[in-house]
Amino acid sequence: MKRQLSMLIRLLRPHPVLVVRFTVASLGRAAMTAASIFLIREFLAGVLGQGRAFGVSISPESALWITVALLLLVSLSAGAFNYDSQVTQQKIVKAIELSTMERMIRHLLGLSVGFIDRRTHGDL
Repeated sequence: MKRQLSMLIRLLRPHPVLVVRFTVASLGRAAMTAASIFLIREFLAGVLGQGRAFGVSISPESALWITVALLLLVSLSAGAFNYDSQVTQQKIVKAIELSTMERMIRHLLGLSVGFIDRRTHGDL
């Protein structure tokens, strides 16, 4: 497990921007999910007429429309974070695959001619 994790870190080391971007997108998506839960609670409290919206005293109708607008904004933001997270994940996978193929080809090219001659194509 430790060896696999160290190899993964070694493969990701040349791509710190992608790792940070993926982390930010994932945390942003989680934050937007939490915000949407809070806004749904506020929306339901406003519809049912329980308490003050967001802890301030404004008209209930205005508070309801502000909550709806914020909920829409949070949902769109969560979708954008989700999209960016998936795109970045695909870029990370592509980078790891290309790095691994490059390592494998370098290793095969480093083998002696005698070693390759003793093997069939299927063995390699």
